[in-house]
Amino acid sequence: MLQSYDGSFYIINEHNLCCPTLLLILVLGDARLVDGGAPTQGRVEIYINGSWWTVCGSWFGYQHGQIVCNQLGLPKLFEVYYGAGFGEGNGSILTEEYYCQGNETSLLNCAKTGYHSYCGGHYEDVGIACGPFVNAGM
Repeated sequence: MLQSYDGSFYIINEHNLCCPTLLLILVLGDARLVDGGAPTQGRVEIYINGSWWTVCGSWFGYQHGQIVCNQLGLPKLFEVYYGAGFGEGNGSILTEEYYCQGNETSLLNCAKTGYHSYCGGHYEDVGIACGPFVNAGM
């Protein structure tokens, strides 16, 4: 990988062709929506310690969902889906409870309550729809 004078990055492949590439840097607390069939909906995942964690639905509410929609630059929260409504994730599950006032830029910027919810497994993964639900043939 080479860095050009303007700061963009390029990859040289086996044919010595140079192609611009996007350098994505993930930071603690980044969010994404997965397996929703549309970019405005899906299972909520938060980037923590180098991997994507799903979120346990037992503590997640409307205000938490709105913060995720805002963080992703998406429309107002339409609905929260409990019980792995967008499928079960894998890996770690965020069980630590957060109290949000609504002006936070990430769930991890909310105050920790000091409690951890019991989460039986990925069947409790939470999902959201920002803006109206899109039936994408799921």
